[in-house]
Amino acid sequence: MPASPTKWVQYEWKTPVTTHEIAVFWWDYTKHATLPEAYHIEFWDGNNWLPVKIPPASASKTTSTTPLPSTK
Repeated sequence: MPASPTKWVQYEWKTPVTTHEIAVFWWDYTKHATLPEAYHIEFWDGNNWLPVKIPPASASKTTSTTPLPSTK
C-alpha cells in the first residue's frame, strides 16, 4: 500500500494559551479510511516548531506534558 501524504492540524489563538494535556482521537465510521499508524505533537515556541516530549508509557491517546504556552 502506498504511503499516504502527511497531514496535520494546527490551531492558532490571538493571545497565548497554555496547554498541559492533549487528547487525540481517530475513528473510522465508514471502515474505509486509513487511520494513522503513528503521530507526533509539536508546539510553537514563538520562533520554531518543537516536539512535545511524550513519556514512553504514553500509548494512550491523551498526553500530559509540562505547561506549554503558545499562540499556535
